[in-house]
Amino acid sequence: MGTVKCLQLRCQQHVHFATVVVAFMACIWQFLVPLGVGYLCPNNTPEEWSFLFFIVSGIVLIVNIPFPFLTTAEAADYAKRF
Repeated sequence: MGTVKCLQLRCQQHVHFATVVVAFMACIWQFLVPLGVGYLCPNNTPEEWSFLFFIVSGIVLIVNIPFPFLTTAEAADYAKRF
């Protein structure tokens, strides 16, 4: 939810376009993730799934830890009205 609120604050009148980009990227990931799961868990064993769990957990941590430090609630330069 924090990323969506940040998107609204940063993009302001352009939020509709930014939301479409986020939704499009989500659709792309929905097609690519099953391929990655099939590659990393071909035998469907608990060991393979635990390895995948740790990979996903690591990615989530790596991309979410810097978010509070790198984000701002101010409008982006392109969104400021003159």
